[in-house]
Amino acid sequence: MKYYVYVIGLRPEVMLEKKFREWNPQYREGKSCYYVGSSYLKPEERYKIHCEKISTKKGKKQYNKWVYKYHDGLRHGKYKNLPVYDSREEAEEAEKQKAWSLRNRGHAVWTDKAFMKEFMKKESNELP
Repeated sequence: MKYYVYVIGLRPEVMLEKKFREWNPQYREGKSCYYVGSSYLKPEERYKIHCEKISTKKGKKQYNKWVYKYHDGLRHGKYKNLPVYDSREEAEEAEKQKAWSLRNRGHAVWTDKAFMKEFMKKESNELP
């Protein structure tokens, strides 16, 4: 099975959401907002699931609420140079690195919850 990393643009209004803002203290005014994910589905298919709020056949949520509410298209330029991965672990590591890179440049980013917690911990340790 092959795995992909993808980046979805979020409209700036997402910054009005308290929780999103709190999880993005590194955000610099005027920078973009993104959702970064990975999947065995191609980015276009995964984007559709987020936008249409599609659950699994068993009713499990497989979309992100921020993407559903604020989606603003795939950002192909942010992931087109990334390879297709042979394992979920490789893709998840690439997802984490892409999200971290965007955050380091002042963008607001949402990604896997465990990664978000790791970023927040690391960023709080970097404060003077």
